[in-house]
Amino acid sequence: MPRSAAADPVTITAGQWAEVANIDGGGISLVSNQFSISGAWDCGANAAGWCGAARWAPGSTVDFTTQADGHHAAGAFGTLNGAPFIGSFDSTQLVFSVAPFMLPGATPGGSSISFSIPFSMSGLLTLNDRSGATAFANNVNGSGLLAFRLQSVQFGGAPMYALDPLSTSFTFASTASATPEPATMLLFASGLVAVGAGRLRRRAAAV
Repeated sequence: MPRSAAADPVTITAGQWAEVANIDGGGISLVSNQFSISGAWDCGANAAGWCGAARWAPGSTVDFTTQADGHHAAGAFGTLNGAPFIGSFDSTQLVFSVAPFMLPGATPGGSSISFSIPFSMSGLLTLNDRSGATAFANNVNGSGLLAFRLQSVQFGGAPMYALDPLSTSFTFASTASATPEPATMLLFASGLVAVGAGRLRRRAAAV
């Protein structure tokens, strides 16, 4: 008989989806009171175009909500209901929701800005054993922080922001702070840029 979860959604309390925008694939780990599962994962698909050479204009509004789809090639390993598990994430579909926010204005070329933004996750987690039988299939949810870094580049003679794909990760937590308003995110990012610009001016003055 396949092992199964309760009908209520299972909450993910720890873990991470790392290198979400890495075209060569990152990795995912999910921890709850019923399982601790890890495995490789492909680049996350979203409207922002993470899996390509995405660029955004300064001051534009972006939506980094991302969907993660499992398949038989995404091997899963860990423990399930206290027993060792090896199988796949086939038929898993998770949505990582992020509130749209506005990017800061143009910054000096070559500079970078780091962000940390709350997210919520919900969807269906399916774990299949090596025979292909379903060992777990249940709705899951969770929340945490999306971390990523944008780099200021020139494209077609205009300033743009490009994503550093290796910096992008969704990290789960048992609780997450409330999603900041877009204006708050803009002030946060602008503050980081101001600090960086101040350092550049001090270095220039010292030369």
